[in-house]
Amino acid sequence: MIDNLVGSSNYRLRLLGSYLVNAYDRDFTGHDLIDSQIPNVTRSRTFRLLNEMLSTRLPQYDIGPTVFRFNDRYTTVEQVLLPLTDEAGRIAFAVGAVDYPDYSP
Repeated sequence: MIDNLVGSSNYRLRLLGSYLVNAYDRDFTGHDLIDSQIPNVTRSRTFRLLNEMLSTRLPQYDIGPTVFRFNDRYTTVEQVLLPLTDEAGRIAFAVGAVDYPDYSP
């Protein structure tokens, strides 16, 4: 789950599942999606999909090679992001799922 930090072009990881923690070899729960907290995150497809979701207000899907890697145990990422709105109708959160089809622990 990702929070959209209203009033900025930033996001915060509210919850990062154990599968992703294992794939990254670290837990980024509570971190902002900025390069100083998560190296190269602004180059990730997730970051681009979040911006597209905010622009279009539509769910996002993508599959393909990724440059956002912390080890050599995966090269491809498949993900979906679903927007969730608050009482005012603003996109406040994204719920998503990520899979690395070629990931090997």
